[in-house]
Amino acid sequence: MSLLSFINNAQNIDSLKLELKKPVNDTTKLNTLFILIESIEDEEVWTLYNDTALTLAEKLSKNSNPKIALRGKKGIAAAFNSKGFFYSDIGSVEKALECYQKSLKISEEINDLEEVAFTFNNIGGLYAEHGNAKKAFYYFEQSIATWEKTSNKNGLAIGLNSIASLYINQGDISNGIKCYKRSLKISEEINDKLGIVRCLNNLAYTYQDVGDIQTSLELYSKCLKLSEEINDKRGMAFAITNIASIYKNNGDINKALDYYNKSLFLLKQIGNRKGIAIALHNIGNIYYLQEKLDQALDQYLQSLKLREEIDDKEGIPESIGSIGNIYIKKGELTKAMDFYKRGLGIAKTIGQKDVVTTLMNSVSNTFYLQKKYVIAGSYADSSLRLAKELGFPKSIRDVAFTLTKIDSATGNFKSAFEHYKQYIIYRDSLANEGNRKAIIKNQLNYEFEKKEAVIKQQQEKEKLIAEEKDRFQKIVIAAVIFGLLLVIGFAFFIYRSLRTTRHQKHIIEEKQKEILDSIRYAKRIQTSLLPTEKYIDKHMQQLDN
Repeated sequence: MSLLSFINNAQNIDSLKLELKKPVNDTTKLNTLFILIESIEDEEVWTLYNDTALTLAEKLSKNSNPKIALRGKKGIAAAFNSKGFFYSDIGSVEKALECYQKSLKISEEINDLEEVAFTFNNIGGLYAEHGNAKKAFYYFEQSIATWEKTSNKNGLAIGLNSIASLYINQGDISNGIKCYKRSLKISEEINDKLGIVRCLNNLAYTYQDVGDIQTSLELYSKCLKLSEEINDKRGMAFAITNIASIYKNNGDINKALDYYNKSLFLLKQIGNRKGIAIALHNIGNIYYLQEKLDQALDQYLQSLKLREEIDDKEGIPESIGSIGNIYIKKGELTKAMDFYKRGLGIAKTIGQKDVVTTLMNSVSNTFYLQKKYVIAGSYADSSLRLAKELGFPKSIRDVAFTLTKIDSATGNFKSAFEHYKQYIIYRDSLANEGNRKAIIKNQLNYEFEKKEAVIKQQQEKEKLIAEEKDRFQKIVIAAVIFGLLLVIGFAFFIYRSLRTTRHQKHIIEEKQKEILDSIRYAKRIQTSLLPTEKYIDKHMQQLDN
């Protein structure tokens, strides 16, 4: 992102802020506030503007003029929708859902279909993020159905993209790809580069998940390029983060660290504190892999502090768990245990069951290292039950291995053998999952190769048409040139014939003149030799006399 782009964006925001200070009517002021909300990336700042917009919208909704009152109600619905998105972003599920329901109720009352569709999509996203696929599908389908009643193609593309992600996460690759393709096609038709970025990013993640790193990297790079074109700084930052994750998973640690730092720089520029916390945590992970434990701990602590400041309930347990891992590496088991238990308490409170299973296993391993095998076994058993309830094969595999170690340490070899068998089963299951992903990868390749084949066929068809058109044009040009040559040749023949005729006519005229001159000359001679009539008459008269 160039410095000029940042300056332009800042100038645009500054001009909007100046507009708010002008003595304008409340409706104009409300419109300006919502434009500001869309323009500002800093969550703390835009939430203040959103609260101001909500207060102003509530005032307008009580106006005696029906049009102004309607604008106020629309503003209330939009403000609650934005507020819900903010709570969703920081992991406050109940507050987010409460705001979305308020927005939905008002939007349905005033028959604002676009706001209804947006809210359905946001609620669906909330349920999808927290593992309730059934409700997520319901709300995504409601959103798409509502968008199709409007002329808003951008909204329809968003809805299709959302449900496509859910299909992919549920393993329904065919429907997922179908929805992605439809969403991408709509975004391309309306030249919505942000929508194109959204689709490409999700497709890239799908390819990354099934192990097609090259295609994934290419798609993330396209996302980055398009984000730069439309000056979407947040999109740029997350595209860079995704590229960094590929390098990290591929073992190129130094390159990953470089990209994570670039992402952090951008996120600081736009004041996206949740993104900054994620970037700090990612950088901590790199230092952890490099065995730079003090530097990793510093990054994790910074991330934790920021997450606590913005009340990011979902992110806090992640930071705490990573800090616990550092202390385990350092051999400071008591500190590690304190952090693990703290994270476990928060995860239980907000219902992060997947995080609960992981942290309980970490607590179990810490007790195992302290040779407190009974307590370690208790935590491991609880973790295993929850992992089976959730159906997480990776968690089941890890906890089964922990129980194998605990059983072996206590001499319960029969139980150790059973847990080890369980470990092997789930280890192999995950290996089979790798095979399944390979099949999905082939399916993805097939889908896109098929698309490429259609495009190539179309291009070949267009090429043939172009070649035929070119050939026809060449024939026409050749015919025209030949015709012109014929005309020129005929004209030259005519000209030459006329010239010959004129020359012959001139010769004939000259001959005729010569003949006539000869005749006249002979006549003059003849005349001069013969006596005149008068002379003959005179002599005839003399004879008569």
